[in-house]
Amino acid sequence: MAIGDNTKRNVKHIIDKHKAKPTATMKYQGAFLIQIEITPRPQIDRLNDNNIGFMLPIDNPHCTIMLPKDLKPLKDAHGFTNKELKAMLKNFVATHPAPPIPQLGAKVHTAYRLEETDDLEVHIQRTNFLRVLNQQEMQAYLDTITDALGLPKSERFFHVSIANETGRANDSVGDISRDDCTYGDDEE
Repeated sequence: MAIGDNTKRNVKHIIDKHKAKPTATMKYQGAFLIQIEITPRPQIDRLNDNNIGFMLPIDNPHCTIMLPKDLKPLKDAHGFTNKELKAMLKNFVATHPAPPIPQLGAKVHTAYRLEETDDLEVHIQRTNFLRVLNQQEMQAYLDTITDALGLPKSERFFHVSIANETGRANDSVGDISRDDCTYGDDEE
């Protein structure tokens, strides 16, 4: 191309090839989590059909990779203080390969659990969630974590809680499983 030549080469294909692919980031916040951006948010029934109570959207949806109870054996095995364990796990997250991006189903499911209170009353706990469709990929990633940390392998049903009765993530049903799903065409 000569100076002053207005003929421009099309370099879009080169730029597109080198654009960064979207990645997920794992964080340690007492558990290993992947923060999830859901836009637009799925519609939830604020009052369910049995008039049990309101469902509120969870402010910071995430996909839990590993629970605190699964990480506790590290503290016991190495005699770590809470501060030492936190530092070690934050360093681990910084050096471990990035997780896969959770692929979310479109169907909103609800998990129900009966919860007995201290005064022997029974309460129905409910959580609306989206199923993670790439379960095998997420499980393989979890296996890399347990292998690297020397922990026993554990199976997990990956999901993203989007609403519960308080809107606080810690108040969601904690043991959501495949049995809580009603399958739709998009989630076979």
